[in-house]
Amino acid sequence: MAIKREDYPNIDDDTWALLSADVDRERTAASQTASETGRKKALKEAEAERDAIIEAKLAEKVAAEKMTAEEKLNAELNKLKDKERQITMKERTLVVKEKLTTSNVPVNDKIVSLLAGAPDDSFEDTVASYIDNYTATVSSQVDKVKQELMANITPPTAGAEGAPDKQTVFKANMASGNVAGAIDVLLAK
Repeated sequence: MAIKREDYPNIDDDTWALLSADVDRERTAASQTASETGRKKALKEAEAERDAIIEAKLAEKVAAEKMTAEEKLNAELNKLKDKERQITMKERTLVVKEKLTTSNVPVNDKIVSLLAGAPDDSFEDTVASYIDNYTATVSSQVDKVKQELMANITPPTAGAEGAPDKQTVFKANMASGNVAGAIDVLLAK
């Protein structure tokens, strides 16, 4: 809290100067004490953290030295097995992405990791089954949309000019946004 001159109207200027200087010295001393205390605390915490790290590394080193030759081999074997699992997972991820891409199925990272994690004995079947199911679902949905679009088409009536030719029907379907109908006209014999 700041000390204000107007709060002490009965004090002369010399006394006020001495009082202000004394308050400033006390504040400076308090600030230096707090700073020194904080520095000491931070130094103590840093030393404690360093000591804990050194103790952990030392314990790890002692444990490694106590291992028998067989335990060391087992530890190395476990590391190699972990590395092999990681490599297998990366290879499977690439295989899944390739199969999805060649089958025109969208590549989704979550689906890829799920399929890549399938058990060894059913990996190929799982990927093939997913592709078949996806393709069947999309095909079914496309057929349904085509049927709905076809149901909304009115057949051309033969007028004085006769039935419209394929190109005229194709253009009319495209102009109305009926892409499936336009494709069907082109594919019709």
